[in-house]
Amino acid sequence: MNIESKNVVIENTESGLRIFHVITANSKCSFSNYGGHILSFASDGDELLWVSAESNFEFGKAIRGGIPVCWPYFGAAPIDGAPAHGFARLLEWDVCSIIDLPDGRVEVKMSLDSSKLPEFCNKLALSMTIVIGKTLQVSLTTCNQGSSDFTLSQALHTYFNVSYIGNVAVLGLEDTDYFDSLVGKICRQSGAIGIAEEVDRVYLDTDATCTLSDKGKPYQVQISKSGSRSTVVWNPWIAKSIRMADFGDEEYWNMICIETTNAKSDSRILKSGETHTMSLEISKK
Repeated sequence: MNIESKNVVIENTESGLRIFHVITANSKCSFSNYGGHILSFASDGDELLWVSAESNFEFGKAIRGGIPVCWPYFGAAPIDGAPAHGFARLLEWDVCSIIDLPDGRVEVKMSLDSSKLPEFCNKLALSMTIVIGKTLQVSLTTCNQGSSDFTLSQALHTYFNVSYIGNVAVLGLEDTDYFDSLVGKICRQSGAIGIAEEVDRVYLDTDATCTLSDKGKPYQVQISKSGSRSTVVWNPWIAKSIRMADFGDEEYWNMICIETTNAKSDSRILKSGETHTMSLEISKK
């Protein structure tokens, strides 16, 4: 671990997790090398991300909130007994470096030891770069070091903090087709996205920048991306919130997921030696 930054403090939790706290002139960000998981990003004092008060912070369990890394598959496991949403969020990553950039931002580089992965995906090399400043930039890079093609799906499963879900509109996906996971069919978005019931949608064939508008906040959040042509919007609403042990029964009021993904038809086939990078940038406007 090469930490040259003067702007980072490492916290060791009672459960053994390490949390890294980074402070810049414009922002505060916390992340853990467990899961390569970003837990918090505050821009000019405003927290943009959301973490459940019921979340697990212990090895072997996923953290509910922030930016979980779903990799090397998104959704149901392709093999029996494997966890949903992949292995990356359940393993310790190596912190390669944390450095101060000349412009005052902080750059973090992490990687996942492929020897920790099961045989069907242990020829994949995964790395992450986080750049923390007035905006938050996150990039996931996967390289297929095996001799066979690999079908990659993934997500930066970002949970955003909102004042009240009824105040929220998601802009940028108007007139876009989406797969509605609740009914199992393709639909088309009309106008901005509002949430008044359970929503679990994969917006298809889109690299659009999304804007999260919240009437209860004096700013908007912009989510731009590259290497992704699908976006997931999710809120569990009432019944599913109650079913999830690591999610408070009433917490759906104050969160929404807008996820940068390679999902459904946007899954990527990596040939031997090929590399794919998926990135997002979160900014306050």
